[in-house]
Amino acid sequence: KMLTAAIFSIVGLIYCLVVLGLIVEQGRTTMDGWTRKHGKLVANGHTVVLGWTDKTLFLLGELAEMLADSEWRGGTLVVLGELPAIEMREEVGITYPNWDRMYPRVKLVLRQGKPYEREDLNKIALHAARHIIVLGWGGRPGLADSHTITTCCAMRCLPQKVPRSTLVIAEVQLEQNVPIVRQVAGLVDH
Repeated sequence: KMLTAAIFSIVGLIYCLVVLGLIVEQGRTTMDGWTRKHGKLVANGHTVVLGWTDKTLFLLGELAEMLADSEWRGGTLVVLGELPAIEMREEVGITYPNWDRMYPRVKLVLRQGKPYEREDLNKIALHAARHIIVLGWGGRPGLADSHTITTCCAMRCLPQKVPRSTLVIAEVQLEQNVPIVRQVAGLVDH
């Protein structure tokens, strides 16, 4: 009788732990999904990079150096790219394995989203950014410029406007598209 009771107790305990573990994991997965879908960044004076391209990793190193050497001695870098945040984090980790030691006062925030979608742009507090860098992506210059123009249009449609004091840098590959990007991004007066 004692052996049977001990076996039932152990099996019951393991069963409860497994069920509780599954419930907690499901809750964590749901919360992570809600955070990705609905979570908004709360930041002021941050630097935003819109787009994940082959230039982004190099640019992050340069921006981190700039922030570390600036009068603020640090800051926040936010990247909005179409890759999942975990993949972007892995690439940053491979390229800059000592990021935390090299740039201890530079916080890196990676968000998955489309830079040309208003909803995704709204989640990274563009209205409070100090610098915004729009990267063009795509194999051909015309395609890259069209992505840049579309992203600039989406920035103009945000409920909280990007102030004129924010430095906006947009990558344009074709000279004839420069005036279009300037006008769309609001860099020229009408």
